[in-house]
Amino acid sequence: MKQRIGRILFAALMIMTLTACGTAVQTEGMPSMGSYQEAEGIYENSFLQLQCQLDENWEVYDAEQLAEIQNLDKAYTTDAEMNKQLKKAGSAQLFYAEEKSGTKTINIVVENMGAVSGQALGETQYAETGLSQIKPALESVGFTDVNTGTAELQFAGEEHAAIVLHAKQQDVDFYEKMICFKVDQYMVLITAGAYQTDDTEQMLGYFTALSE
Repeated sequence: MKQRIGRILFAALMIMTLTACGTAVQTEGMPSMGSYQEAEGIYENSFLQLQCQLDENWEVYDAEQLAEIQNLDKAYTTDAEMNKQLKKAGSAQLFYAEEKSGTKTINIVVENMGAVSGQALGETQYAETGLSQIKPALESVGFTDVNTGTAELQFAGEEHAAIVLHAKQQDVDFYEKMICFKVDQYMVLITAGAYQTDDTEQMLGYFTALSE
């Protein structure tokens, strides 16, 4: 239960704290929810040009579960519905997976930064801006010993800015790496979180670039 509470709070925190500073507008290349092939354990997203390979130890959330962790009254099941939510709230959850142990999660959140900010704000500046908000937000929901920083990390064959943190929840270590992945005017947070042991680098390694 402790891990589950922390997972839900942190998913909500990422949507709440790193919100867009621009005005959402329509563009030709709209974000996609992607698709998950349960038999193969593969999540693919053509908008991000990424895929994520998971084994049988992972559970991928369906539309109703995604709605629950975002506190939405109604689930979105199509790209059109997701983009409507993105336009309304400024951000939307595309993907969430939890290891069956309950101690590891991977999630993807997309944020529309708007036409102006989307052009001006890069991944590094975004990470540095978000960094100042994370520590007090985590402390407000019961995390202690919060240490945060930024880094340039290899992800799916490219280097991206990232927010790296270590904290404690009820004396249990919590580790997280948040990759800032910019696509046009959208900033995508691809997050790996783990309790007890820092397996976040390995978890981010599940992602690879989609083959052309």
